[in-house]
Amino acid sequence: MFFSIYLCLSEEGLTVARYEVHRLIQNLTKVPGLLDRLSSESETVFDEYGLTDQEKQVLIEASPPALASIQIHPILQMLYLIARNPSMAAQVSIRDYLAIIHKEA
Repeated sequence: MFFSIYLCLSEEGLTVARYEVHRLIQNLTKVPGLLDRLSSESETVFDEYGLTDQEKQVLIEASPPALASIQIHPILQMLYLIARNPSMAAQVSIRDYLAIIHKEA
């Protein structure tokens, strides 16, 4: 079973999530203990990063469509999904992209 990364287009075109959301996701692998704290005290972590109620709900739900709904970058969607559910890493593959790249080379 594979998952898809979603992009959302608004009336203004392709947009991105607020910096605070991206910073939190990026810090999950940089700040010691942050991932554990996100699991045990998510509301406190969300407040420390200044997230809105909508952003908090999306990160709690942690589904690809939810993450895309607030325009989280696709690579950060993948990182967040894997951070919240490490077994998902087995479902991630770039084989299709490698085939395209090698065909074009």
